[in-house]
Amino acid sequence: MTREAWIVAVWFPLAALALWFQLPALLIAAAGFAVLFLGSQAMILQAAKGIPAWRMSWVVPLIIATGLAEGGGLFLAATAQLSALQPLAKVVAAIAIVLVALRGWIWRSYLAALETAGAPTRALAVFYDYRAWFFMIGLALPLTLIVIGFAVTPATAILFAIAGVCIAAAGIVLKFILVTRASFNQGFALVHTPVRGSGHAGPAVKPGWSLS
Repeated sequence: MTREAWIVAVWFPLAALALWFQLPALLIAAAGFAVLFLGSQAMILQAAKGIPAWRMSWVVPLIIATGLAEGGGLFLAATAQLSALQPLAKVVAAIAIVLVALRGWIWRSYLAALETAGAPTRALAVFYDYRAWFFMIGLALPLTLIVIGFAVTPATAILFAIAGVCIAAAGIVLKFILVTRASFNQGFALVHTPVRGSGHAGPAVKPGWSLS
């Protein structure tokens, strides 16, 4: 969190100056610090070693990719509706497609790694319940709308705007679920089951866990 505070101390003033003076160099620098801030938030999650869903190494790229996709989605919605930005709409839409596809791939890789390492059963159940919704709203629907928007020019603005909102909404819900619904702690674990007197120790046990 100290790292996050130092980044914010530079990022907020820099972003304010960039918006005030509209200098490209300041805007690029502010965007760079925004990505650093996003990364620091992801590393805070990974540092919580008692939460299996957070401590996975894949959680850092997942949070970063999700944040970038959310920003791309919101910017796409803005460019589609603001006349001054509409010339950028198709370029932003193409970038949004890349960000959404990247987020989807990292999400699948994160789930696969979590299943392999093992996690509390209820944490995995939360993700499984969300998986179909995330695929439809966060990937399939926005990609379909963007492709149709490229082909049907009269409807481009509204289709891009809806796609952008869907991209952002899926990312927001994903992070909400990760932080508030799937954050079951590790609990206790036994390297082997003890026995009284003579005999052989039993297998390892992690109550409430699902292991591949």
